[in-house]
Amino acid sequence: MSCFQGTAQFMAIAILLRCLKAPGVENVIHSLHHDLEAIIWVALYSILMHEIIEERGAATFSAGCNKDDDKFHLFRDSFSHTSYKEIEKARKYCMTSSELLVVMIKAPALQKLVSTLMRLVCKQNNSWSAPIYITHQSLRAAFDDACKGL
Repeated sequence: MSCFQGTAQFMAIAILLRCLKAPGVENVIHSLHHDLEAIIWVALYSILMHEIIEERGAATFSAGCNKDDDKFHLFRDSFSHTSYKEIEKARKYCMTSSELLVVMIKAPALQKLVSTLMRLVCKQNNSWSAPIYITHQSLRAAFDDACKGL
């Protein structure tokens, strides 16, 4: 099977690896937990986009993020690439730098949500033990828990 269809910037990591024909993922079958991970990447994109627009204004953002702006480099690096390899590399960096994402966000409830969502993604994609797949229940619990702080 060739690569799956979808918006690469929001694909689950295992699906990106399959598209890259990386060793060990030849037998990856597109499953529900991959779609749930994609929802997390869409949510992260939306939350970070909101923070950038809140801080800079929509007009400033539409002109593009300043390449020298360290505060939002992770956003730009995570969601501006178009090749599977660059996106996969950005995902791994994003997973190891999730504390940088949290600091970018002002609202404590959203900070908690992003932190929890990134933990779910890390557990699903860890390479040192059996993955813990994202479920409807774990995703809903993350949103419910974050909403308690509102």
